[in-house]
Amino acid sequence: MRAALTEEARRLLRIARADFAACLALIGAPDVRFANAAFHGQQAVEKALKAVLTVHCVDIGRTHNLLALAGQLAETGELLTVSDDLLSLLNPYTVALRYDDIDVELVSPQVLREVVETVIDWAEGKVAALSAAE
Repeated sequence: MRAALTEEARRLLRIARADFAACLALIGAPDVRFANAAFHGQQAVEKALKAVLTVHCVDIGRTHNLLALAGQLAETGELLTVSDDLLSLLNPYTVALRYDDIDVELVSPQVLREVVETVIDWAEGKVAALSAAE
């Protein structure tokens, strides 16, 4: 059972990396709204957080709310290295801003890159450490 959860966490991290690659490819691309790039960044962070929760055997439920996921992580004793304020700026990109034709830049492209990369790196380290402890 634990091995299956670890493999699921690794799968989520692979998808998070792919979402991050899409985010990076879309930032600054011609005729692409920043919100489209940020959507993939938000998705990458979401999957990375869910990967760590999976290894902790936490029932994630159906949510895209990064603050809720961070709260669940805190309950396991895992603290993110990214502030709740930054996570809250990414939350609207999951649905609200993706279905709007007005492009809103709640974070800069540089901050988006840094937050996503930081969270994925953190999650990969946590999953590796928790998997090694099995």
